[in-house]
Amino acid sequence: MEREEAEWVVQRHGQTVYRLAYARTGNREDAEDVTQETFLRLVRAAPKFRDEDHCRAWLLRVAANCAQDLFRALGGSGSGP
Repeated sequence: MEREEAEWVVQRHGQTVYRLAYARTGNREDAEDVTQETFLRLVRAAPKFRDEDHCRAWLLRVAANCAQDLFRALGGSGSGP
């Protein structure tokens, strides 16, 4: 994924991803970590999206999965705060 494209996606969807991450974690630092991991996975995977809705859905699914992974790593049940 090109840097400019990644920056555009972060600008366009960063707040939405962060809000989901915060809702799932209940913690600012964890939400920031989940958001960062979500966008790192975007850059690594460099998926091709059909449209912007597909991109948003992909990001939100990855963010939810990252939050779940965080709870597992912390020994939690994964059901949220």
